[in-house]
Amino acid sequence: MEKRFSYNVASLVRRLTRDWPGDDRVFITGLPVAEDTFGVEMLVQMAISAPMALPILSLLMYGFFRRVALITPPILLLVIATGWTMGLLIGLGFRVHIMSSMIPIFVMPITVCNSIHVLSEFFDTYHRFRDRRQTLFHVVRELFMPMLYATTTTIAGFASLATTPIPPVRVFGLHVAFGVAGGWLLTMTFVPAFIMAFISEKSLLIPLAWIIPPWCRWFARWRAQPQRIRRSSSAPWSPTAPSRGRT
Repeated sequence: MEKRFSYNVASLVRRLTRDWPGDDRVFITGLPVAEDTFGVEMLVQMAISAPMALPILSLLMYGFFRRVALITPPILLLVIATGWTMGLLIGLGFRVHIMSSMIPIFVMPITVCNSIHVLSEFFDTYHRFRDRRQTLFHVVRELFMPMLYATTTTIAGFASLATTPIPPVRVFGLHVAFGVAGGWLLTMTFVPAFIMAFISEKSLLIPLAWIIPPWCRWFARWRAQPQRIRRSSSAPWSPTAPSRGRT
């Protein structure tokens, strides 16, 4: 029996024996059935989890930043980068199999990280410059090399899968590397253009304390308490300092 028919035959046997009376049970085993079943069920799971990745990332980013204008560029960026990657995959004639179906799951979170770094640094330093263009120049100057090194190592790691003797793994690694490179390029070009075109100066003057969720502010205060205790306990003793119990 050929491997590509094993899953259909096993499903047909299960349906035909579903109504058997008594304790009669049918067990289906064998390597072709296991491999084919794994492949089909894996594609079904990826068809569910891949579309869920976008709303989950969007809700997480909104829960942290509480500003739609802040999370819109990363969402658009990961959609474009994922579309480029999967479009290249289909355009080159490759089939969507188990490995290639996982490409969006890897491309989405990796590409969104660089844009979040840029936007976070931009909103943190805007109140210092009070000008979008100068702030963007400062952000790119500060983050360009660290983001380039991080992205280059990620691309090299996935591109190294091209040396494996397994064709699906080679296709997976090269396309994820392409998606990461496309995400970095969009971060350096699309995100600054989006800020200049769609984020107004007035909206940037909103205090960050109004945006940060209360639980984030509580966590920041909780993290700062041990630092204050350490600083106070490590302060040098001075002989001129007043001493309790002495007059």
